[in-house]
Amino acid sequence: MSEKQTQESFGERLKKVIGPEPYAWADQIGLGKSTLAGLLSNVMRPQTRTLMKIADKTDISISWLLTGKGSPWINISSSPFPEDPTTIAREPGEHYRVLPPPYVFVPRFRIRTDGKTDDSFYSGQVIDHITFKSDWIIGTMQLDPKNIALVSIIGDSMEPTLKEGDMVLLDQRDRNMRNDAIYVMRRDEDLVAKRLQRGFDGSVTIKSDNLAYEDIRIAPEQVGQLAILGRAVWIGRRI
Repeated sequence: MSEKQTQESFGERLKKVIGPEPYAWADQIGLGKSTLAGLLSNVMRPQTRTLMKIADKTDISISWLLTGKGSPWINISSSPFPEDPTTIAREPGEHYRVLPPPYVFVPRFRIRTDGKTDDSFYSGQVIDHITFKSDWIIGTMQLDPKNIALVSIIGDSMEPTLKEGDMVLLDQRDRNMRNDAIYVMRRDEDLVAKRLQRGFDGSVTIKSDNLAYEDIRIAPEQVGQLAILGRAVWIGRRI
């Protein structure tokens, strides 16, 4: 950072990293619009809880926001992104903003089917990593790059929704059992991908979309024992 940049205010630095839609950004991290307006205009000093919320929900460095020194992004040394995430994009009129890292490397696992264990993959078996554009992961899908994973499907128990060879993207933040959504759950040392349906009595039915497989009903008092690891949010397949 140049001397001019380090003399800029907290609000000016914050403007650079939140992009052209500040209030949409504030909604995504749970920050009030009036609070954001006060910070951007430097009328309000950032409180500790506000800084903690920004740090918890984004990769923005609080030290950089407060001082203008160092990298705008947290944990640069451990970042999985191939390009320098401190890149500054200069725009007309001497304005500029800090661009997020351009790519996300997502670990890919495998879901295997056999006659005894249904759809399962072992949590330690990372096959490879698949690259996605960060603006699609963060902007379009509104996912946290640190809390996503891919699974590669083998087998037919979730057909026609999930077919052999499909890649499924998981949001590992979503473990709240939305009704009729597909989740990956831990079962002993394995992970299973199934559709979950809630009953009016508080029970949960674990379903395979392939009708050749039987449903499993989980009693209300046992639902809390389900170890849900993430919800399927996207499917990619070969045509």
